[in-house]
Amino acid sequence: MFTKKLLLACSCLLFAAQISFAQVTTASLGGLVVAKEDGTPLIGANIVAQHLPSGTNYGAVTRIDGRFNLANIRIGGPYTIRVTYTGYETTKQENISLSLGQNPDLKFSLKEAVGSLNEAVVSADRNGVFSADRTGAETAVNQAQLELLPTIKRSFQDFARLTPQGEGFSFAGRNRLFNNLTIDGSIFNNPFGLDAATPGGQANAQPISLDAIEQILVQVAPFDVRQSGFTGASINAVTKSGTNNMQATLYSYLRNENLIGEKVGDVTINNPNLSYNQSGVSIGGAIVKNKVFFFASAEIERREDPGSTYLAFRNGLNASDPNVATVTAADLDLVRSTLASRYNYQTGEYENYTHETSNNKFSAKLDVNLSAAHSFNLVYKGFRSLRDVLPNPAISVTGRGPNRETLPFEYNSYIINNNLNSIVGELNSRFGTNVSNQLQVGVTSFRDFRDSKSKAFPSVDILRNGRNYISLGLERFSTNNVLDQDVLQATNNLTVFKGKNIITAGLSWEQFKFNNSFNLFYYPGVEFSSMADFIARTTPGNPGYVDFNAMVTSSNANAFRADKTNFGQLGAYVQNEMRVSDKLKLTLGIRADKPFYLNSLAAQPSIEALTFYRPDGT
Repeated sequence: MFTKKLLLACSCLLFAAQISFAQVTTASLGGLVVAKEDGTPLIGANIVAQHLPSGTNYGAVTRIDGRFNLANIRIGGPYTIRVTYTGYETTKQENISLSLGQNPDLKFSLKEAVGSLNEAVVSADRNGVFSADRTGAETAVNQAQLELLPTIKRSFQDFARLTPQGEGFSFAGRNRLFNNLTIDGSIFNNPFGLDAATPGGQANAQPISLDAIEQILVQVAPFDVRQSGFTGASINAVTKSGTNNMQATLYSYLRNENLIGEKVGDVTINNPNLSYNQSGVSIGGAIVKNKVFFFASAEIERREDPGSTYLAFRNGLNASDPNVATVTAADLDLVRSTLASRYNYQTGEYENYTHETSNNKFSAKLDVNLSAAHSFNLVYKGFRSLRDVLPNPAISVTGRGPNRETLPFEYNSYIINNNLNSIVGELNSRFGTNVSNQLQVGVTSFRDFRDSKSKAFPSVDILRNGRNYISLGLERFSTNNVLDQDVLQATNNLTVFKGKNIITAGLSWEQFKFNNSFNLFYYPGVEFSSMADFIARTTPGNPGYVDFNAMVTSSNANAFRADKTNFGQLGAYVQNEMRVSDKLKLTLGIRADKPFYLNSLAAQPSIEALTFYRPDGT
C-alpha cells in the first residue's frame, strides 16, 4: 500500500513539474509625450506605430498624464512611431525593433510649431541590454542573430545556449525537464516527462524548422505573473509572419563520411558510411496587402548510419583489429538458421545493416488585421519523426552491444516514433486607449510509440563465460509501448492602463490527457548460459526444450497494460507595473494555481509479476 502511495506521489510531482502556461507571444510599447519648452504633458496626442514590413498600424492617444501604451503588437520591426499634436511639430522615432515580451518606454518632446509645420525625426534603437524595460535574467535572440550565428544542428537549442546561466539545455542548474518550452504560445514540452525535454527528442528530431523561427527568448527569472510552470528557464519562440513582400527560401544541407576527418595525430581511422540530408522550403507574403498575411515552412531530414560497425570474426580477418568482434560468424549463422528452421523466425543481419533517422516538419501561420484595434493569428505545427535504436542494455548480464564481445541481430533493434500536431489561435484587441486584451486557445496532440523490427518473439540472450554473447528477438521494453498526450490550453489576459500603472489580470486553464501503455516482458525473456545450452534447449524432444512459438501464443492471450490519466490546472493572477520614474519601475503581482485530477484515483492497476526464464530452465 505504501509503495502505491509513493508511486502516486511521484507521478503527481512529475506531472506538476511538466505543467506549463501559455507564454508571451507579442511585444508592447509605451511612452510619454511632453511639450519641449516646459515639459508639460500633452493630453490627446495621436501616436501611430507602423510595422514597416507589413504596413500594420497601431494607434493610441495620450492620457491625462501624457502617457500612452500599445499592447500586444507584432514583434520584430523596424517600427516607425509618429506623434502628432495640433499646434506642435510632428515628431517620429525610427528603426525601432521589438523583442518578445519587450515593453520599451519612449519619450517624445514636441516643439511648438512656428509658421509651417516641419517634421522632426529621431532615430533610435531600443534593443539595449541594460534598461529599465528589462527585468530578470534573460537572453533574446532576434532574426538577424539566427541568420548570422553558427549552428551545429540548425536547432533553437543551439541558440538557447547563448544564455550565460545555461549549459546545454540545462539552466540555473536545473534538469532540462524542468524548463518550459513554448512556440507561438503552444506547449512544446514533453508534458509526461519521459527522457527527452522536447517533442521529437527521442527520435533526434527538432520539432520545428529553424527557418520558421523569428525570435527566441530565454528567461531564467522573469518578473511576470503570466509566466509560470518552470524552475529552469522559460524558452519562448515565435514563428515568422508574412509581410507585404513575398519572400521564399530553398535550402539543402548534405553530408557524408567523405566530409569527416580521418586522421587523429598519426593514426588513420576508417569512417563508417554516413548519409545525411536536411532540405527545406519556406514562403511568406500578403494575401491582402496590409491586412492578411501568411507564412509556411516545410523541412525533411534523412540520415543513415551503420547499425553496427563491428564485423563477426571469420577466417581472413585480423582478431586484433578493434572493429572485429570476438563473436564468431559461425555461431551467429548457426543461431540464425536454427531459429529460421525450427521456429520460422527471421533474425535479420548481424553486420553491415543500416539504421535510419527520418523526420518531416511543417508549420503554417495566418495573420489577419481585422481592424485597427483587433488582430488575429492562427498557427499550425506538425511533425512526424522516427529513429532506429539499438536494443536497451538493461536487464542484461553485460549489455547487448554491439561491441567486441557482444553482437545483437538487426531485428533486436526497435523504432522510436515521435509525432505531433498543434494548432493555436490568438486574438489581440485594444479597446480605446486604456484597455487591451489577449485571448489564446490551443490544442496539441503528442503521439509517441515504438515499432519493432522483429515479429512477436521472446527476447533472447545467449551468454559466453558469464557475459552476453548474442542477443535477438523482440526488444523487451518496446511491446505496445505507447504514450498518447492531448493538451488543451486557454489563456486570457486583460490589461488596463491607468496613469503610470499597467494592471494585468488573467486566467489560464490547461488540461492534460495521458494514455500510457508499457508492457515489459509481455513476451518472456529467455537466457541461455552458452551456445551449447542454446542448441540443446532448442532441439525438440530434449529436456528443457524452449517452445518460443507456444510462449508467443500464450502471451497474445493477455491484454496490454495501460493507464489513463486526466489532469488539469487552473491559474488566476493579477499584476501591477508602476513606472515611478524613467529609471525606476515597480512590479507587484500575485498568482494562484490549482491542480485537478479529473479521473478517479481509486482504481489503480496492480503490478503484475514478470516472467523470466533462467539458464536452468526455471
